[in-house]
Amino acid sequence: QDPDNITLAAFAEFISNIRAKPSTYNFCPNPLDFIYFANLSSHVNSLVKYSDNIIAELNKIKTIWEPTGQTTYNGFQSPSHLNIFQNPSGELDKLKAIIISEIRTYYSKFEKEKGSYIEKFPKLHNLIGWTVILKKQGYQRTHIHHDGWLSGVIYLKVIPPNDKDEGAIRFDLNGEHYSNDNSPCLTFQPKEGDIVLFPSSLHHQTIPFSTDTDRIIIAFDLIREV
Repeated sequence: QDPDNITLAAFAEFISNIRAKPSTYNFCPNPLDFIYFANLSSHVNSLVKYSDNIIAELNKIKTIWEPTGQTTYNGFQSPSHLNIFQNPSGELDKLKAIIISEIRTYYSKFEKEKGSYIEKFPKLHNLIGWTVILKKQGYQRTHIHHDGWLSGVIYLKVIPPNDKDEGAIRFDLNGEHYSNDNSPCLTFQPKEGDIVLFPSSLHHQTIPFSTDTDRIIIAFDLIREV
């Protein structure tokens, strides 16, 4: 009755993988295959300067420590009612244009794939964004974006890589209330300026880090039509 329900899509793929049978819930089969990577450096002359300018603009935006009902722990997040891409100015306006350009490239890459995720892809102006600043030992627990369609993250300040994947983003089919040790996963250690796009139905989490520094990102959703 609800063929585009993100929560059901996530669970359907989890069950489909465990049973090794195709799911009749044809939203986004094999969502790990729909992760896409790019970098801001292909859009700007100086990545360091551009990232610093965006961070300076984000510092003017209100944030909340461990906001209730969200997945952020030991960190700040901008309020859920505040869309940083609604009437943006300055560097954020330029960043919105970069995101839309990368989403166009993303769609072109996958436009021949089956499933309503691609076949009902939303219009590109429906973009909602927020910022997350994690402190030492901070993380985001596993979650999906229930109101999104395509989700993404841009890394403005990252954790130095180590052999424990600290500060990395992990994608898998396991949810908060269901899991299987054999479920496939992908762990990505971001660099400054990295852009990652993925289906909103794909579970993801941040691995906690022990470095005494900030991990600063902008997250966003391309939302479904209303």
